[in-house]
Amino acid sequence: MTPTLEEFAELPLWDFDKSWFFIQNHRDVVVPGASDALLVSAFRAQRAGKPKHAKQCVHQSLILQYGEKLGKDGVQLFFRRCVFLSQTLRFVLC
Repeated sequence: MTPTLEEFAELPLWDFDKSWFFIQNHRDVVVPGASDALLVSAFRAQRAGKPKHAKQCVHQSLILQYGEKLGKDGVQLFFRRCVFLSQTLRFVLC
């Protein structure tokens, strides 16, 4: 796993704004095999008794997988929807 991908795995769960900002500034995170590397890291973290880090790795891996499934501009599309949805929910709930 690259140092950048390790840093990406440390981002808080459900903080899509931070994840999107990170990806925009570190395009090397969105590469083939990155989501698999994060899942391997999650497995190792869980075995090492670090469940929080394991969840973070799985979360970030799923973000990359969802973006990949949406096509060429899938990551951008995913975040547009998530960030818009989270901002809308914040507005409604406040």
